[in-house]
Amino acid sequence: MDPIKDYIWSTFAFDSDHGWLSGVTHNLKVNSNTYQLADFAYPSHDEVGNRLGMDYTDSTGAVHHYLYGYDGFGRLFTDQKVGGYYRKYLYDDHGNRTQIRTSGDNGATWTDAEYY
Repeated sequence: MDPIKDYIWSTFAFDSDHGWLSGVTHNLKVNSNTYQLADFAYPSHDEVGNRLGMDYTDSTGAVHHYLYGYDGFGRLFTDQKVGGYYRKYLYDDHGNRTQIRTSGDNGATWTDAEYY
């Protein structure tokens, strides 16, 4: 049986103060070449550990920035790709997510998706 030559692996980083996830990197090894597929950095968290942002570096080296907001119950309320989309999450009285409102890159139109 031949050994596995091609594989994907991930590495995880945690902040030293709280042990919260601070980054994930996904790599691909093909023969003797290693490629970074994606790198996710979570540079900041709120006081209970919710991520406030993410920096995503894709395989071309382009960096994409994301911001997150939470309501008083700690539920995801907004997420935004800086320079791109903006989403709002709506919940019912029981805390179940019921709707996502998404604006396009220009923010002029909204698209709704509902949960059943």
